[in-house]
Amino acid sequence: MTDLQTLLDRAVDHHVDLDPAAAVRRGHAALRRRRRTVVVGVVAAAVLVVGGTTAYTRPDVVHLSPSHSGPTTARAGSFEIPSPPDGWSVLGADENLVVIAPDGLPKVNLHDPNLQLGVLGKLSIALMRGKATSGRPVTYDGRTFYDNEHAGGDSSLVSVDAPSGGVLVLEGAPSLHWTLQQKIQYLDGVVPLPGAVPDSD
Repeated sequence: MTDLQTLLDRAVDHHVDLDPAAAVRRGHAALRRRRRTVVVGVVAAAVLVVGGTTAYTRPDVVHLSPSHSGPTTARAGSFEIPSPPDGWSVLGADENLVVIAPDGLPKVNLHDPNLQLGVLGKLSIALMRGKATSGRPVTYDGRTFYDNEHAGGDSSLVSVDAPSGGVLVLEGAPSLHWTLQQKIQYLDGVVPLPGAVPDSD
């Protein structure tokens, strides 16, 4: 029978290549993926619900005329956005998500691996993979937007293909009481900048 000292010697002799930096990077990536699931889960779930049903999809196309008064713009993460509504400000923004909330809430870092943030009740803009095809088509300013007003529950989504690829999805905040035209006008003013990347989750 092999004695304990021999077993310990063999354990020490056994060389394993470990790259601590790579392990830390993998851990951070996993935490970012988990955080993304929390942050944009509501948007993704609503888009999937709309994509999987035709109950609310109507073939008629609504035509809206652009407003002549152009809003001022602000930089938020990797996006240029119309200025937030009065009494609201950007809570957090990064390369594929902007969260806007009532003034007074502390700003958040969307890359914080410990962040627990939901978009319910907030105004959010997400850049996601894919194309905008689900919902009622609405033409505005030469673009086709999709109205998912009845995506399920309190969801209020408007989507449009981003010029640089992916789909921009605006989730409206019920407390703003925005009309469909206001949501579309706001989303029409969102411009992904070179650093914007569609969310892969």
